[in-house]
Amino acid sequence: MENNTYEERVNGYLVEVSLDQWADSPRDWDNLGKWVCAHKRYNLPNEIDFDFDEFYSWSEIEAALAKRFDYVIPLYMYDHSALAFHLYGCAPTWWHARWDAGQVGFVVASKPDVRKWFGVKKITKKIEEQLFNALQGEVNDYQAYANGQVYVVTITDEVDCELIDFCGSFYSAEDALQSGRETAEGYGDRQALITAKAEHPELVSY
Repeated sequence: MENNTYEERVNGYLVEVSLDQWADSPRDWDNLGKWVCAHKRYNLPNEIDFDFDEFYSWSEIEAALAKRFDYVIPLYMYDHSALAFHLYGCAPTWWHARWDAGQVGFVVASKPDVRKWFGVKKITKKIEEQLFNALQGEVNDYQAYANGQVYVVTITDEVDCELIDFCGSFYSAEDALQSGRETAEGYGDRQALITAKAEHPELVSY
């Protein structure tokens, strides 16, 4: 994707993917985990209004959170030209510049919320695996948002240059493009009309 934009023609429709300048923070969504973060330079989410000033170390903070939540997972951030986040510790790909990485808080969750989220009465190991995958997915979404890597797809009718559809908040350019393709394919083949008009403009009506 060059210059954060991409376009593709599908059946006579122009599908364009570009950066979503009006994307909402994914932390404003209905999330499974709650972020409890603090940083001197970045305004990271503190979704339970935790008072960090009362504590002197991450271990003290973890102990305090463990009294309120069943899952308290360390959250780390890597700050080097862009932001990256990872649960439990530094990601393996950060090895070359770990001095730019460190803990910024925790992601917490309660068992009642986990049961409700997955629609179960008992939290098994399989459910816990799904829990951790869901929390890491939320981390990935916020990372994309923090780095301005959220996309919008628009679909334009090339016959009359009319914008006929758009959708934003894609956290992958590939997902945005695929969604645009599928939507354009569902509108039918406008390319046949474009070709017919070029060959017989006096006969084709739109």
